[in-house]
Amino acid sequence: MMISIGCFFGDSSYDPDAEDFSRQIQGYVWTILEWPEDSEKSLKAFGEGNARTVFDVAGTYRFQLEVRDMEGLICEEPFLVTVNVE
Repeated sequence: MMISIGCFFGDSSYDPDAEDFSRQIQGYVWTILEWPEDSEKSLKAFGEGNARTVFDVAGTYRFQLEVRDMEGLICEEPFLVTVNVE
């Protein structure tokens, strides 16, 4: 079994329309959208807007970060991570 830890950082996300940058983001939500069949899929939040996961099998994992601003508007950004065995 292969084990590798990945960290994702969303805490630098910002709302370019906000007048007060210190109060612009209301919340963050990380989600695993796809994972290899044999993976135990884990995703844990840490800090404000950050997450870590364990890549326990080779394959393609698809994650998404959802950021909500103070007006309730949401931006979602999915991305792929491919894990290979060497």
